[in-house]
Amino acid sequence: NAAAGSQTGLSILHGRHDATKFRMRPTGIIAAVAFAPTSIAGEAALKHIDTHSHVIPETIIDAMRAQPDLYKTAIEGERGRYVFKRGKVSFDLALEFYDADAKVESMERKGLDISYISPGPQTFFYGLGADDALTTARLVNDGLAKMVAARPDRLRGMATLPMQHPDAAVTELERVVREYKFKAIEMGTAIGDEELADA
Repeated sequence: NAAAGSQTGLSILHGRHDATKFRMRPTGIIAAVAFAPTSIAGEAALKHIDTHSHVIPETIIDAMRAQPDLYKTAIEGERGRYVFKRGKVSFDLALEFYDADAKVESMERKGLDISYISPGPQTFFYGLGADDALTTARLVNDGLAKMVAARPDRLRGMATLPMQHPDAAVTELERVVREYKFKAIEMGTAIGDEELADA
């Protein structure tokens, strides 16, 4: 029901679920799909919740198109046919990366009830200076929040932070909690050349 669905995200983040399957991705980020029990119309049901679902919001796509030198990234093509290019990396930006309805359609095909959408590693930008890093994180998080707002029944949000600048990171963390009620963040396993495990 609606009440159960609105609280599922908080429950999953606090570990109150029957089982979670984890897979380690080559990027070093753990992928997790949690299965949370809830009640629908008085009958026991199992919700399939994806806690590792990357997006590249249109706000940062527009910024990369406008400032390719700052982001060292080229976005070619038009909406629905974007191509992401950075160095030797090139791939098509599927619509579900930045369109909330397309994301939910993809979830339907995969049998997912709820997705915690998080910024893809392509949007971390840990090499930027403090001002640009904070502006960029805000762009990403604002775009992600718009996707969540478009489909609040199915999407939950995780923020990105400018981790190379602790004061800026704290500022943005406080903002996304205050403005968007985000309950989680996504970060890489290394900030610049420093692995978090060695910090």
